[in-house]
Amino acid sequence: MNEQQKQQLLSSTNNLVEINEEILSHFGQSLTDEQYRERFDSEIKPFADKVLQEATVWKNLALQWIETDHPKYIYPMQVNNLFDNITAMAITVLQPKAKKKHVVETVKSIDYILKTVSQQVDVQ
Repeated sequence: MNEQQKQQLLSSTNNLVEINEEILSHFGQSLTDEQYRERFDSEIKPFADKVLQEATVWKNLALQWIETDHPKYIYPMQVNNLFDNITAMAITVLQPKAKKKHVVETVKSIDYILKTVSQQVDVQ
């Protein structure tokens, strides 16, 4: 992986860190079922689409980086799980029945992997 691609990976990783923080900040909104349906097309779906787009870019770069650079402590399964978790959290966090413990633990897990990737890319 060349330096430009590594910079793209770092940039995408930082974007996902910001998105992950935004996901956690959305948790306190506690929408009712009716509010959730009303805001789905105007706010929730565009946010989920943004998360999906950035997560897809990050996933492709991260998998390529793992294949070429063989970083310590980061594996393809973690990248795939992070992709699944962050895209699911973008919608789940605003659902009226979202459980705080589940949201917080998933956000922490996402944050840990993103920070580890960021540190490993800088080291290599």
